[in-house]
Amino acid sequence: MFKSEEYVGFEARPDLRALAERGTAALAGEIETWRARVSVRWTPAGDAIDLRLELALSNGVEATHDARFERDDFVRERRLASRCNRAWSELLGTAAEIQQHRIEETVLETVEA
Repeated sequence: MFKSEEYVGFEARPDLRALAERGTAALAGEIETWRARVSVRWTPAGDAIDLRLELALSNGVEATHDARFERDDFVRERRLASRCNRAWSELLGTAAEIQQHRIEETVLETVEA
């Protein structure tokens, strides 16, 4: 499925761990073909749950995105899918910005040479 899946700090909160596991399943539905390049880490944050997504592309680009999910985000499947899609989109946006910056640096180096 994913490159890695971690559930950190849920020992005393099995109720939140169950929600985080639902979140991982929802993420899998949103990410689909790039799952093998994505690491997922969930940690409790009071009554909320924090998500960290990490993407490692074959060209060396690495990006991360952090998101906080409230309990209400897990109540309806559509809402959960939407929140997961937003986190995935933000991660892709960050990766695109990193790649764009690399391209601009390469162009500047070429022009200066």
